[in-house]
Amino acid sequence: MRLLPILVVAAVSILSIPGYAQQTVSENDAKLTLSTVGVRFDEAWRTRDEKLLGTFFTDDAIFVTPTGIEVGRDEIVKKFLSFRRGEFMHSRTIDQVRPLTANSFWAAGSWKGAENSGGPTFKGYWSEYYVRDGDDWKMRMLMVNETPQKAQPQEPCKKD
Repeated sequence: MRLLPILVVAAVSILSIPGYAQQTVSENDAKLTLSTVGVRFDEAWRTRDEKLLGTFFTDDAIFVTPTGIEVGRDEIVKKFLSFRRGEFMHSRTIDQVRPLTANSFWAAGSWKGAENSGGPTFKGYWSEYYVRDGDDWKMRMLMVNETPQKAQPQEPCKKD
């Protein structure tokens, strides 16, 4: 009878190993999610598909921009639709990915873009916090900033 408690503890320990192994999403899975979501998101933004854009955010998502904070899926979609995406080309790098739990991770990186017609180049940084919603990953928080353009040196005034 003394052996029974030991066997129970051993069985519970062995059965719980897979649970411990899945405590966080893997960094590779998070990067794959970012790549997949990025392509689909760009297509939704380019085509101005309001319904599809909404699928990338949780109901209570927060979008922090240089011009203010938008709260909630509908407000965030309105903000994205106000951007002139069709006339703007951009790229981004994924510099950091941090798995948090089996159902959440964050990522951060840099972005740059320019209007298709030429014009100045813009750049900045971004960060995103994702949560699993069923089989999908959705953004709960998106933050972007824009790095100020460097001022061009002006020639000194000449005295007559």
